[in-house]
Amino acid sequence: MSNKINKVANHLLEKFEVKTRSNGENFVTCHCQSHLGDFIQEVHDGHLPDDFIHQIIYSCIYSVANHNSQSICEVLEDIEPYYNIYDLTKWSISLPSRFHSINDILSEYEGDNYTELLQIAQSREIESICEQTICYLGMLSD
Repeated sequence: MSNKINKVANHLLEKFEVKTRSNGENFVTCHCQSHLGDFIQEVHDGHLPDDFIHQIIYSCIYSVANHNSQSICEVLEDIEPYYNIYDLTKWSISLPSRFHSINDILSEYEGDNYTELLQIAQSREIESICEQTICYLGMLSD
């Protein structure tokens, strides 16, 4: 990734806001009526709003902007799937489309650990969101 992508990512970070709910849970929001808003809607694929997707887009942009990440692998090192079964289960039921992803992975999964299965599914979603985000940043920096 070029230095231009890092500059674009730094600029886009200003559009995001990290807030805290009354229960102490943090969430990310973006109040923009621009191409960034269109991109976020595209990634959500009609499932707005989803805190997890917002968080991953923000985390990916943050990684590129602040850590000068140079590849998708470096960005993914900064973003880990959940480890807590409660959080993973909450994530898995938050969008109906995630059941399809988990079922697809189940057909090729050879383990017997439910937590690991959910982590694999979540990792694939994280990777997909980050790939889309990095492509978006690349498009803006051209």
